[in-house]
Amino acid sequence: MKLKTVFACIVFIVFTPIIPTFTFAKPAKSAQNLQGFNQFIANLWPDAQAAGVSRTTFDVAFQGVNPDASIIKLTKGQAEFNKPVWEYLNSATSATRVNQGAAKANQWSDTLGTLERRYGVDRKI
Repeated sequence: MKLKTVFACIVFIVFTPIIPTFTFAKPAKSAQNLQGFNQFIANLWPDAQAAGVSRTTFDVAFQGVNPDASIIKLTKGQAEFNKPVWEYLNSATSATRVNQGAAKANQWSDTLGTLERRYGVDRKI
């Protein structure tokens, strides 16, 4: 049960940034885009299976999900993908953000410590 919970959290964290590029609406027009998307989904299956997700659950979760070309196009303008890394980081960080992050790390220190001990994941990741 714990492994499934950890897997669900990892899937949420890893795929939340890209989920908006998927939709239950109109499929992408390009057959090549759809083929690449289907391959992406197929490549997820071994990890899901290893984490104890049944094939039925996996298939139901992705049934009717298609890439949305209009959302994918919007992601092409994201600064983190269009600027050199140091330029992006310089524009994305500030003393205020660093201070707020340090305050939150301090606020949640006990919880982060519990998670580190339980799951073996360093709080700084």
